Amino acid sequence: MPIDLLALASVSGVVPPRTSDPAEVAELLDRHGAVVWTGAGTGEADAEEVARRTLGDRLVAAARPIAVTDGGGKDRRLTEDAARRMLPLHTDGFAYGASAPDVFFLLCTTPSAGDGMSFLVDQLALLDALADAEAPGPELVDFVRHHVVDQTEPGASPALGPIALPLPSGKAAVRRSITVRPADDDPDPARTARLLTLWQGLLDAVAALVPRFRLEAGDAIAIDNTRVGHGRDAYTADDRLLWRCWAWTDQAGGVPEGELWSDTRMLVGESPGYMQR
Repeated sequence: MPIDLLALASVSGVVPPRTSDPAEVAELLDRHGAVVWTGAGTGEADAEEVARRTLGDRLVAAARPIAVTDGGGKDRRLTEDAARRMLPLHTDGFAYGASAPDVFFLLCTTPSAGDGMSFLVDQLALLDALADAEAPGPELVDFVRHHVVDQTEPGASPALGPIALPLPSGKAAVRRSITVRPADDDPDPARTARLLTLWQGLLDAVAALVPRFRLEAGDAIAIDNTRVGHGRDAYTADDRLLWRCWAWTDQAGGVPEGELWSDTRMLVGESPGYMQR
């Protein structure tokens, strides 16, 4: 079948189910790739406990939460123009490579009323659909699953491997970074650049079509970071605030060494603080 963006959005867009029971979160996460736990709390102390309370014995490690608002680093405030921009589809912690968190949580303290809607794309479902599409669908799937590219975050340790990075569990972690490029030893960098442009463009096109949903105060969304990319539409509230917590389960590719923060800027020596989300 030809590549149909609406059809791809239909099969890969995720609207997470909602539950008030933390004991249901892990099962729903496995089934849907994302789930919203309502009534999870709104503060940093709640964010510190969210992984343990929902993942139980599956949890291997959880990073310290990071407050996320409309600024980053030393400059906590963005310009008005920047604050109105959307956050494109991405996965978290890709600078850790194979050791990126396989689950992460966003705990909503203060939403932005009327805007800042969230969206999710199941990238594994997208690859499955592309495999049955006309060209360049199968070529793109083979490229994403097998071709080594460079997704190194500036200043961080090298992150080389396929976009769909194999994990020891047998799963593949489909990463989506902003800095992906051909590897230095790529035998055909022009072809790689062309297919990267196709893949990145397809993700953005699908992300524009998938359903939106809202996180309210007290909601904690859990997302399978190995398959589901996430993003949000632009927002305008000055006081929007969430807490992000990265988690590593027994299905992760490994836990990074050292102190764990829910922010890969720690890899390049920046102090923890407020990240755009």
